[in-house]
Amino acid sequence: MNLERFLERQIAIILSEQAEDGIERTGKKATGASKKAVAKTKTAAIDEPRELMQRLKIGGVGGKDNLEKMFNLLKQAQSGADPMQEAYGSPSAHRHQQSGREGVRVPFSVIPVKEARRYLEYTVLGAVNAGVAKFDGETGGRGLSGIQVEPLSGDILIYFSPRGNTWHEAPKKAKAKKDETE
Repeated sequence: MNLERFLERQIAIILSEQAEDGIERTGKKATGASKKAVAKTKTAAIDEPRELMQRLKIGGVGGKDNLEKMFNLLKQAQSGADPMQEAYGSPSAHRHQQSGREGVRVPFSVIPVKEARRYLEYTVLGAVNAGVAKFDGETGGRGLSGIQVEPLSGDILIYFSPRGNTWHEAPKKAKAKKDETE
């Protein structure tokens, strides 16, 4: 692929992630079959998560809240195994200006966006399944239910939400339970 075509595609991706109203939005998750290496990482995250964490050089992850734990997990992942160091840049905190949602943004290079997103998703899943990271409301198993891993303007964004593509929406506040004696 020549440089001009590559740049056109990247610009189109970035523009498609921003609606006409100028609100920053995450991109759509690519679907389809994964490469064998990505599929093996998913299998390891589900069936052998402790071994995956050892290969990635990820130990216990702590923090005062979910966001800090996620940042610490991704920091360990990026600074651990050589392939992760080559593919990903240093994670950074990111806040949506309108919705107020917070997440961790991870730049990447060398690999396609679909694989970059999936590798990070399976890294988080493996950490939860291995017990090295605990996030409120997340049980792991075969997939993540309250953690979203999505493309955002040429990077990967990880944030907490029960539904995907909600980065631009303000989190819904929990309804107060009415007193049952009424």
